[in-house]
Amino acid sequence: MRVLFYVLHLQGIGHVVRSTRICAQLAEEGCDVTLVLGGMPIDGFEAGKAKVVQLPPLRMAPDSYRVLRKENGEPVDDAYKAARMAQLSQTLHQSNPQAVLVEAFPFDRPQMHFEIIPFLEAARQRCPRPIIVSSIRDILQTKAKPERDANALDNLNKLFDFVMIHGDPQVATLDETFRHTDEIKGKVHYTGIVSPVLPSEPAEKVYDVVVSAGGGATGEAILKAAISAKPHTPLKDKRWVATLGPHSEDAAANEIRSMAAAQNVEVVPFLNELAAHLSTADFSISQAGYNTAADILLSGCTSVMCPYSGIRQNEQPQRAEKFEKLGLAKVVSEQDLSSETLIAAIHAALAMPKSNVKVDLNGASNTVRILRDLVTRH
Repeated sequence: MRVLFYVLHLQGIGHVVRSTRICAQLAEEGCDVTLVLGGMPIDGFEAGKAKVVQLPPLRMAPDSYRVLRKENGEPVDDAYKAARMAQLSQTLHQSNPQAVLVEAFPFDRPQMHFEIIPFLEAARQRCPRPIIVSSIRDILQTKAKPERDANALDNLNKLFDFVMIHGDPQVATLDETFRHTDEIKGKVHYTGIVSPVLPSEPAEKVYDVVVSAGGGATGEAILKAAISAKPHTPLKDKRWVATLGPHSEDAAANEIRSMAAAQNVEVVPFLNELAAHLSTADFSISQAGYNTAADILLSGCTSVMCPYSGIRQNEQPQRAEKFEKLGLAKVVSEQDLSSETLIAAIHAALAMPKSNVKVDLNGASNTVRILRDLVTRH
């Protein structure tokens, strides 16, 4: 099976991590996979046996989600857009896919209509025509304006055959964050959560408590609250590590290192194979992003979640709330986060009975199985 997977990351790399896990599984199971990256190049990026095509890089302007910039910060002009579209067209022709997957669109990426819509129209005109699939996470950003969902529905009906939701309906269902779910029921397939594969060898260094802040751009408060809380918790004599994240600011990182040294907390830029570290840990303190949540579920680690809730950001608070209702974590909201509230949540999490909810974590392998079936039927 020949698969072309288009992924665009304009801020964090969570979407890329999930999509790469799917591509790696597809390739591992014998598929011919081409992964197209539309954002900035990522240091140390690996996609298993999948072929990777990097389009001319894009990133967001610092003050606007809709304004696109080149890698050097210059505004994107028509010539730059044309170069991307030409490379995308060439990749479509060379890969000759039986299935085209597009991450997030049409539920998100409105600033990319100039590129994605012509690409999908070209894919639909191929003979034989590939199936076209929207690949989305379990919880979407709720749109304040109903017309945004209406536009997504229109593009779904015109351009897409199926929607793959990489989540377990026990945790979240599409109708909770998309107004027109009833109108696309025949297109929707749940794959389960796309979790990592635990390495066969344990991590070289073992920690008892792992405090993580995602990419680091919005996690400073969690790290400070956790370090301050440590001496007042039953975990005070355990081995703690705090991960800064690749996007942490230097000044904040220096302050966190100073606080951590006083409390005997090790500080690292990041932890490779976070799930592997959590699987040998007693406790996790983290945000509630998709990939972190998958790592926590896979490891079975006792958890407190402090979800990021910036402007119009509902995804992490909703996921954390779902986890708490299912008995999978305790939650401290970003607005209430302090060392005192975190101490109380740690005590509550340690006293929490083990949940009997079994979340489907086979999202990557299920995606391969579902996709094979859809291509075969097509």
